[in-house]
Amino acid sequence: MSTPVRTAAHGSSAAPRRRRGPSRPADALVVTATLVGLVLSVAAARATRLEDMTDLGLASVLPVTFWVGTALVVIAFSVAVARSPVAEPLLALPTAVLATVTFGVQALATTVPRDHVAFRHVGVVDQLVTSGAPDAGIDVYFNWPAFFALGAFVRESTGVDLLDVARWTPLLAHLALLLPLLLLMRSLLPDRRAAWVAVWVATLWDWVDQDYFSPQTDDYGLHLVVLALVAGWLLTERRGLPAEPRPQRERVSAYVVVLGLGLVLVPTHQLTPVTTALCLVALVLLHRLRQWGLPLVLLVAVGVWLLTGARTYSAGHDLLSVPDLTMLFDANVGSRVGGGSGLHQLVVAERMLMSAALWALAAVGAWRSHRAGRSPLVHVALALTPFVLLPLQAYGGEMLLRVHLFALPGMAALAAWQLAPPSAGRLRAGLAVALVSLLAVPGLVVARYGTDRLEIFTRGEVAAVQALYDAVPPGGLLVAAAPQVPWRDHDYATYRYTTLVDLGSQTTSAEDVRTLLLDRLEATGSGGVVVVRTAYEAAESTGSLAPDELANAERWLASDPRFELVHGSSDGRVYVYVGEE
Repeated sequence: MSTPVRTAAHGSSAAPRRRRGPSRPADALVVTATLVGLVLSVAAARATRLEDMTDLGLASVLPVTFWVGTALVVIAFSVAVARSPVAEPLLALPTAVLATVTFGVQALATTVPRDHVAFRHVGVVDQLVTSGAPDAGIDVYFNWPAFFALGAFVRESTGVDLLDVARWTPLLAHLALLLPLLLLMRSLLPDRRAAWVAVWVATLWDWVDQDYFSPQTDDYGLHLVVLALVAGWLLTERRGLPAEPRPQRERVSAYVVVLGLGLVLVPTHQLTPVTTALCLVALVLLHRLRQWGLPLVLLVAVGVWLLTGARTYSAGHDLLSVPDLTMLFDANVGSRVGGGSGLHQLVVAERMLMSAALWALAAVGAWRSHRAGRSPLVHVALALTPFVLLPLQAYGGEMLLRVHLFALPGMAALAAWQLAPPSAGRLRAGLAVALVSLLAVPGLVVARYGTDRLEIFTRGEVAAVQALYDAVPPGGLLVAAAPQVPWRDHDYATYRYTTLVDLGSQTTSAEDVRTLLLDRLEATGSGGVVVVRTAYEAAESTGSLAPDELANAERWLASDPRFELVHGSSDGRVYVYVGEE
């Protein structure tokens, strides 16, 4: 008797044939290319010879394998963009690796934090720990102490060396920003492929170097979280209905969190809460945000803080003065393009070209969005509102940089409409992303790290600065040749600080600079001068102090009997003032 054959309908053990997904080989390519790119880029960063760097910055010394590695990551992301259906893990992996290799390259290449301002911020935290309370009379930083108070808490509760934290902050900050950026883009764009492309673009164009150990880094992250919550939970359509149905409890919770985060922004940084409030005002004026009380409360909180916590700063600045537009242009543009070496000029021009390219992509994306019947008003509002800041204040010549940073999410969202609109085929989107990215990655590295001859320090330079501290008693005058020096990370208020560049701004004569220096040292009673390698790099690159003037000044220090050389190396020399014999 034969055994009956069970059919599939009756539970046959013969499983139906699975359809082999057409994207499986492509998925393996994405993962493999990303990981190989990561290994190549990290190995290249570790092998970089920083001492050979030119005024083109880090890009001039990165090995070819770094560029091969980043190209593989770009290809991996582009293949993931072309995949159907969208696989978000395959988009997330190369995005995170891109952030790792581009914003972690300096931390991998050296063991010292990048940027002299990061050292100063560590010193502010040290001063706060030492004194137990912020003193706005010491420095403007103490008018907005929230970030430094957080740093003090982390240092005291964990014992971590904040210089180590500062070294890795750019990488950690960019990895942390990916989540709020993604949440924001998901609310602004029609599909997840476009959302990831926008996050990718925002990463590629974040060259402004405002992600170091600073209040700005902290507040910018909170700013993105606020925008993501508002876009995801509180925006309405123009007719007043929710843009996306949300339970009332979720909307109320989002309102409370946004309000709380907005208030946290206020005592942390002077510019970011104003930008956040202006973005919310724009959304209210577009009738896309009904909670007009949010920007109102935030602006009132800024005003109250200026009259209370930042009253020392407010007393020394005319906050209601009409700005001089010529001065603003000179500070933000003229001073940046008017001096320095030829390669330094090239870096400045390339930064402007990078911004112009993004804005052009955004403009075409806005047009495509409009043609597709999707209103780009929210995207445009987020992209253009930060430009309101330009005529308000020079911000030390950095306002244009900050405008680029704050406009970046809106610009990236609009650019995604050009690179990966819903109407475009997935292959076309992948090719567009690949072409733009292969051009943008070198642009990012040059724009971001173009001044690294001035901002990357060696252990020898740090040792020279420490020798200056050791040689000069507390209360003495510490003098550096130029601002680019790794100091003030401790004893922030114990010593007095100045630079030859600052003294030179008071006169045009080298002899007068020496006289001013000697007068300051004699009045203080003790002090010393440190000349580190980056001082000569700054003199050659930016033109703030002519190299021959610096060399002459150091020869004078070495020959004058009122100074004694107490530390000497190729990275730095320390001359202590011993007075008249």
